[in-house]
This record gives sequence, C-alpha cells and structure tokens, in this order.
Amino acid sequence: MVKAYMKTIEMLLVIVVSTIFLLSIMPKQESLLKNDLKDVLISLEDNDNFRNFCLENTGCFNSINTVIDSQIRSYLPESYEYRLCVGATPTSIPNTEVFLETLYFVGNGTESQDKTVFLYYWFEGSYATTNIETICDNNIDDDYDGLIDCADSDCSSLSICCEG
Repeated sequence: MVKAYMKTIEMLLVIVVSTIFLLSIMPKQESLLKNDLKDVLISLEDNDNFRNFCLENTGCFNSINTVIDSQIRSYLPESYEYRLCVGATPTSIPNTEVFLETLYFVGNGTESQDKTVFLYYWFEGSYATTNIETICDNNIDDDYDGLIDCADSDCSSLSICCEG
C-alpha cells in the first residue's frame, strides 16, 4: 500500500516538473531568439547588391524567389522566416507576432525612383506551432495562433470560459 502511494507521489512530481519546464523554460528559448534580432535593413543599407535589387524591383519577395536571400538570412536567426516588400504591400503575413523594419531609398531622379522597403519577419520554429494557450484570462495570445484566451480551443472548454 505504501509503494502505491510512493508511485502516485512520484508521478505527481513528474507532472509538476514537466509543467514548470513547459511554462517557464520553453518560452525563454523564443525570447532568446528575439533578443538575437538585429537591424537587418540598416545592416544591408550600404550593400550594393541589396540596394540594386531594391531599386530595380517592385513587389514582395520571400526566401524562395529572392536572389539576396543569403544576405538577408545572415542577419536573421535560423528559425525565422521573412517577406521583403519593395514599394508594395504584402498580400499575406502569418497570424503570429511579426517584426517590421522599414528603409527608404532615395533615387537619383533620372535612373531610379524613390523606394520604400519593408522587411517583415517572424518566428517560424517548432515552438510557435506546438505551444498551447497557458493562461486563459490574461488577454494574451500565449500560443501565437491568433486566438486570445476563451476564443482559443485550448481554453474554450474550461469553466472560466463557460461562465457568463
């Protein structure tokens, strides 16, 4: 009988430690990545290849169709995805936390026009896709799926969301 109680206590301890790990350590890994972000466009501003690409092209480009992909990626952490828009508005941005940088190139009036460059980038790692809503009454989208608290399926069946 004592062994059964000990097994139960061991299992509860495992559940508590696992929950603490998921709630406190995992989000910090993403925060570390955010702290690693640099001013990408400022870093590329004086790069001739980047400048020429921006002055010669108009539209939105991602890693699949951008000849300057390696230059942009050298300033982003590995788990981030991006969309570069030159003189255009993006047609689709993921429903997650998105960072935006803006740069304005002044053309010389005869050979090129002024261009506004927007760089949208976001975390695309496994954390963003496997996280669950952790606190259901804080008005924050804890799992970055675009749904806040009781609107999120992770919370909707809880009693706090059924009141009302």
